[in-house]
Amino acid sequence: MNVFEKDVTFRGLTAPGYFNFSDSQTADTKKYIAWFDSITAIIKAQVLRFDAFFRLWMTYNYTTCTISRTPFVAYLLNIYGIQWFLGTDIQAVALIGLVARSYGTSLTLNYQYFFSALTAAPFLWINGTPQIVAGYKDPAIFAENLVIYSTSGTLPATPAIMPYGSRAWAAPAGWTKQPSSATYVSHGYLSGANIVWMTPRATSAAYLYTEIANTSSFPPTPSIGDKAIVASDTSGDYGSIYYYDGAVWRKITTPNSYQGLASDFSQDVRAVMAPVTSAEISSAIAPPVSGPSQGYGKYAGLYQSTLYSNSINIVMDLTTAGNNNLGVIIYLLRKLKPSLRALYFNYSVNGGTVNKIQILDSGALQ
Repeated sequence: MNVFEKDVTFRGLTAPGYFNFSDSQTADTKKYIAWFDSITAIIKAQVLRFDAFFRLWMTYNYTTCTISRTPFVAYLLNIYGIQWFLGTDIQAVALIGLVARSYGTSLTLNYQYFFSALTAAPFLWINGTPQIVAGYKDPAIFAENLVIYSTSGTLPATPAIMPYGSRAWAAPAGWTKQPSSATYVSHGYLSGANIVWMTPRATSAAYLYTEIANTSSFPPTPSIGDKAIVASDTSGDYGSIYYYDGAVWRKITTPNSYQGLASDFSQDVRAVMAPVTSAEISSAIAPPVSGPSQGYGKYAGLYQSTLYSNSINIVMDLTTAGNNNLGVIIYLLRKLKPSLRALYFNYSVNGGTVNKIQILDSGALQ
């Protein structure tokens, strides 16, 4: 018999003679008894619900489960929609803890907690230390593009060789780094500690941009002014831009880590992405005076982090067990995905090929 089948009112719980329950009791006494009885009624209803739940839990037929599972753990897995998890009870309890926990306002801390849990026992699903690149103010190393512009009405002379200083070199006289209303453009390449400028070209000329894997993949029949964006040129630089001067391909970018480390960009040159399709260099419209590009002729390396993006990239190397539980990892990542931001999950297995999955707001994968 349940204890709450008895009278749990204030009168039922009070020994005779210890309280005035007669008609002569005061108004305050009546209010106190009514208040007490309302509280016990709520408690009684709660306990009866728990009693009904535990009776159901103890008598439910769990033989339909795909694996042996402690009944209460199986119930909680079902409550959180992860009854399909086939790991051990210990892993299931830890997974419930991950799913059921409240999340903080810091995206980074939430991911840190998630990574820490999956890297340690009882999961051991991740090798090493995962990485996350989360959108705004991404860590970045930029490639500085050696390019200058002229507004001359006739073909200007090729600028003289000049000393190079990382992020400190000035455009030659009659030239500028800002392409506003430019008519001619000249590209430079480094030779020792100097910049060697090449023959100026009209900005109206069409330039073909081609993405290639390495320097052995240059287009076989290039035209003067064509550019190739090289994923890796074996020098350690990534996303370098090469320019065909009519005889050889010249590397016209050089790494500039200072751009990625500057604390105040308000007056500094900024990085913009170089076009990767056939395009005409046109500057009839003046560049913006504010924003990410600041109107300067600088290009970010295409294969390195950008200055700003509205996406999150998760990079991790999974153990074999982690790969076997890929569905669980994606489920957890989906719970941590902020709305309206692209989430990319880049994973390998024991150092193998990197796979990339995009997790969308709809919950779908791509």
